[in-house]
Amino acid sequence: MDVETQHLGLAPIKRLVVFGDSNVDTGNLQALSNSDEPLMNSWKGRSSNGPVVTEYLAENLGVELLSFAVGGATTGDENVVSRFFPEFTAAAQTGVMKQIEKFARTDTHFRKSDLVIVWAGSNDIVQVERSNEAELKAKIANAADNLSAAIKALYDLGAQQIVVATRTVRAVYASEDDLNGRDLNKEIKRVVSEFVVPQGLSLRLFDAYSSIEDMVLNPERYGFSKDVSDLCTESKACASEVFEQGLEIANKHINWDYPHKTTRVHQLMGLQLAEQIRSGESLDSAVKKSNAFSTFFGNWTLKNDDWVQDAQGTKVKIANHHTNCRAINTNNSILCVVETPDLAGHILWSLDTETGVVHHLSSFGAARNGVGLGQFDDQGNLALRITFQGEPEGTHRKYLYKWNSDSEYTLTSTQYRGDQPTNNFYGGTFVRLNGGQ
Repeated sequence: MDVETQHLGLAPIKRLVVFGDSNVDTGNLQALSNSDEPLMNSWKGRSSNGPVVTEYLAENLGVELLSFAVGGATTGDENVVSRFFPEFTAAAQTGVMKQIEKFARTDTHFRKSDLVIVWAGSNDIVQVERSNEAELKAKIANAADNLSAAIKALYDLGAQQIVVATRTVRAVYASEDDLNGRDLNKEIKRVVSEFVVPQGLSLRLFDAYSSIEDMVLNPERYGFSKDVSDLCTESKACASEVFEQGLEIANKHINWDYPHKTTRVHQLMGLQLAEQIRSGESLDSAVKKSNAFSTFFGNWTLKNDDWVQDAQGTKVKIANHHTNCRAINTNNSILCVVETPDLAGHILWSLDTETGVVHHLSSFGAARNGVGLGQFDDQGNLALRITFQGEPEGTHRKYLYKWNSDSEYTLTSTQYRGDQPTNNFYGGTFVRLNGGQ
């Protein structure tokens, strides 16, 4: 199956090619180290209890997966596993740069339809004390230089679509090790944002840290336990579950072991990354900056699943309410696809750049089409006047999308007959699912 990205000026994706560390290793380290690494009760050589993010991504996109990733890989030539276990000589030179060299020897050149994933950096700062600021700064700078060199090497080999991921959250959120990762991530983001992108290359960032951070801060939203620092490997009941037989206990855990996440976390990241790729989110910063609707780009859900259904403020719970908003093929439009357990639909907004008027078209269910006009205010809030099919003749609705923060807005919808509001009201507060745009 081809993943359609032609609306973004890119070739359809047919293959996923992965370079990185244990977050995306699908068994290469185990093959090199005679099954001693990763943990023996991990699933088929993954540093998790099931498939990892790139396997879920390939499945979601319906494309082939080719992975050169090796657990323990740094962004350079070295692999830290052989540093700690010298007998594993076969893994010694399997860092990202060596993985790219291996690809060059075997495949020689990327196809236009390849999507390349680079997921590394954590092993570059392994066991570096936060108190040793000079060493930490030097290690992070070296990792940033390596990632920049890797992007260039991939482009020289013909890669046209590259995604670079940030380091994941540690089991103890905001610990010194986790803070070291945040410092590393600042440099990873800088590398991606400041890389001089040559013509024909799409370079984007997947903020894995923000994705998992949202799970840590809002565990119930994703079905996780409130004990977000618990390790599945430290619970016999959790660690002994078999992926093929179901993971009733493990799926409530975020952490597999200290640095690694459960397959449920990988599955959620795979879904988020697939949506990001399909939508073009973070594909082109220029589009986001120039698009008047860019603040809405991304994946959204109801805060605490709360939906207000009348003017008296009566709340009902709507679980699994998901909205994905993305640019389409102009800088003055946005398409939002809404999925709920009982209703699905979409919203199209376009901006008349001469008048500043926003045009609204929507369709929900079998017979609820909406058409209307609106405008942004100075704070970026959007007010719309919409007439809906199926509502009483002579009525309209006033919608207001009011921003509470970069990652939260409140929607209110009040029905009017003429200038007088009726008692027909609904609304809710929406939060960004992946913690970032």
